[in-house]
Amino acid sequence: MAHALVTMTHALTTMAHALATIAHALVTMAHALATMTHALTTMAHALCLSYNDPCHNRNGPCLSYCDPCFRPQLLWPMP
Repeated sequence: MAHALVTMTHALTTMAHALATIAHALVTMAHALATMTHALTTMAHALCLSYNDPCHNRNGPCLSYCDPCFRPQLLWPMP
């Protein structure tokens, strides 16, 4: 009888652990998707800024990285 109880308890804890592992995997995948989405939107934002920043010349981006109009901090929202 005691062995049966121990076996059932072990089975229940194993199933609980399996469910927790599946939940953790789902959260990890959601986080990965959010991270990839953030990366894509950041790249799109950077491209948009590189073509639409009024300080850029008509033929392309700033003439040099030393140009005062080169503002990499604009790739992220300002606080």
